[in-house]
Amino acid sequence: MHLGVVVQQLSLVKPTTPQAFANAMKMYPFTGAARPKDWVDFLKRAEECCIGGHAVDKRNALARILGIVQLGATSPHFPQLKVPIVAFQLVMRVLEPRVVEQAGYGLCGPATFAVHLAKTRPVDYVELAFHLLKSGKAKIGTLDIAPNEIVRQHNPQQIPDADWLILASVRNSDEKLGANLAQYGGTTFFAMVDWLKRAGYGTVVGANAIKLSSAMDKLGASLLGAVGYGMVQAYPSMPACLAKVNNLEDPRINLAVAGALLNNKWKVFLMITEKLASSVGNVDPIEAAVGATRQAYQLMNAVPPPQAIAQARSLAIANLAGTGTNHWVMAKKITISPNNKVSVVRYSYGTKDATAPIDLDVFLGIYGGFVAIHDLNPTAASAAWH
Repeated sequence: MHLGVVVQQLSLVKPTTPQAFANAMKMYPFTGAARPKDWVDFLKRAEECCIGGHAVDKRNALARILGIVQLGATSPHFPQLKVPIVAFQLVMRVLEPRVVEQAGYGLCGPATFAVHLAKTRPVDYVELAFHLLKSGKAKIGTLDIAPNEIVRQHNPQQIPDADWLILASVRNSDEKLGANLAQYGGTTFFAMVDWLKRAGYGTVVGANAIKLSSAMDKLGASLLGAVGYGMVQAYPSMPACLAKVNNLEDPRINLAVAGALLNNKWKVFLMITEKLASSVGNVDPIEAAVGATRQAYQLMNAVPPPQAIAQARSLAIANLAGTGTNHWVMAKKITISPNNKVSVVRYSYGTKDATAPIDLDVFLGIYGGFVAIHDLNPTAASAAWH
């Protein structure tokens, strides 16, 4: 659809909030065709919808997108991407950051990083895209982002152009990829801490909660970059509000602290298993599997033996654990119910949703820890603690 037609359709829908505008954009399959005037009108309408938190920053970011449009139809550094399509998708992400999508690539770490950047520093988010398209490299704070030729020449088929541009480039900042881009290694705990530290946030605290108890555990954890149980990092220093917390590396304490950080307006990234991140709704998947086993025996007019129930529970837990603790999400809320069921409201795979509730002990077995950030320095962040 020509952008002029998109603008006409938006004038009929008349969205008045960033979310409404982004949702309306999803209805119109923009093809990349546009006149300069269409872009001016389109961005003006988007800016008029910017209300609430970070509204001024969003407007400034949208205005900067016009500079991306002026780069032309293609970029010599990312020749497989269509610059107008990137610009259109960036508008949607500035207005509604949660739509950032990793698709089938192992880009959950960069996706959570990008969602937060687009939410809180949208101008930096757009500048990152601008410099990547214009120069093939970019910088956020002291974080140098210079993707290799394999990333720059890749033609993404299942991921939006704007997301490939930013997510793959950020991920490539610390891992030079081979030809099989679907085989990204998961973003390590240490990489996440490093990205956020160098991106210039006031305080960064990370607490790894992956327990290494067997040779297989150690092999799996080595693939995630974890070198031991009890790894805690803080930059530029540990804030006083957390300094007296003992055993922060213990999963149970770690999760409680992550919840307290969220309640104190820190931004928190959790490492959990990918299958849990994709499991939503109000039904505990473990109990559902056990219930299915009970029902199967009832249909045979039989009482399930304890070992059958135990086996069903074990298989369901193993299935939920999937390939291990391998997926980063941006958490909005951690809830532990009175009967010890855990659910996390999270951004992941372009959506904001709550994970299915599971037993606390099961959750702790597939929980890898957190990295949290605050815009203020450690002293000011502690002073704001309640």
